[in-house]
Amino acid sequence: MKTESNQRPQIKVEDMLKQFKNINVRKNGVTIDYQFLLQLANQERQLTSQHMLFFISLFQKYFSKERKIFVADHYFFVDYMPLLTKQLTTNVIQSHEKDYLQLIIPDNPYPPTQPINLNEPFYEKKKQVDIVQTNQANKKQQIQQLQETPNGKKYQFVIQNIEVTKAEEGKFRIKTMQNKLDQYLIQNQLNFSINPIYQHEFTFFPINLKNAHWMSINIDLKKQIILYQDSAFIANNDIKEGIQKIIDYKKPSKVQWKLQTKSPQQRSSQDCGVFVLYALFNLFTEGQFVQEKQYDQNYISMVRQNLLQLTIKEAEAELTPELVEKIVKGL
Repeated sequence: MKTESNQRPQIKVEDMLKQFKNINVRKNGVTIDYQFLLQLANQERQLTSQHMLFFISLFQKYFSKERKIFVADHYFFVDYMPLLTKQLTTNVIQSHEKDYLQLIIPDNPYPPTQPINLNEPFYEKKKQVDIVQTNQANKKQQIQQLQETPNGKKYQFVIQNIEVTKAEEGKFRIKTMQNKLDQYLIQNQLNFSINPIYQHEFTFFPINLKNAHWMSINIDLKKQIILYQDSAFIANNDIKEGIQKIIDYKKPSKVQWKLQTKSPQQRSSQDCGVFVLYALFNLFTEGQFVQEKQYDQNYISMVRQNLLQLTIKEAEAELTPELVEKIVKGL
């Protein structure tokens, strides 16, 4: 078992990071700033969605050439099973009342767009909240806006063919799940008739339960094993049912999946996100699931400190897969 005795002198997190007070770097779809580093360095705080997005994207960037892994974004289950996750959805269209449709352009949409300099000519930074009244369900709307730029020129922005559909109700949003998988197939130019799970060595679903706890589902296609990786709680029956519905979609053949629920356990209440990230890191670097006694809480506490150093080095320059692996493992 990997373990690490923590004999380092205690240093206040704020003192350790004071040289990074003014850091502001955009990397892997996330802005690395002082608050981002502070939350990561503080062992008494959980990792946020921004931390998960940053490290998942970083691992994909440096290791995806070596290992074929279908990594779902961490909003997959938010949209698929919202009653369980209870996070804010990523929809830009929300129906609040029978006869009203609210269109919201969020400040930070997901997936994140490429950074745009909004101070350049022909752009004007502005929050937009438009209320459009509609009398019939599924009625297509058209919104037009004239916006004057600093140089006096006017440009017309047109949003066409907004179709209002009633949100799926119940425990599972099956159509939402299927649409997400289909979008992945199209974007990655895969066989559209087969679930992406069956076109990759491994699959990884990060999941946040009730905005309070990170866990993940890991799938090994070759061994036909599903790892329910949760460092604190027993397997949730709703999650297991939800996974079953996912793997049954566009299933190419009869596969006898086996469920495995044993994985390293946490003693700290705030490191569930680090356990999830290391499970993905292990898939990329070792090509296998994490094992129940592979490492302990002390080792994960060390990994969390190493992730902080990895973030700082990534903010400073592009790295190599070999260097990323050494930093995470503390070699």
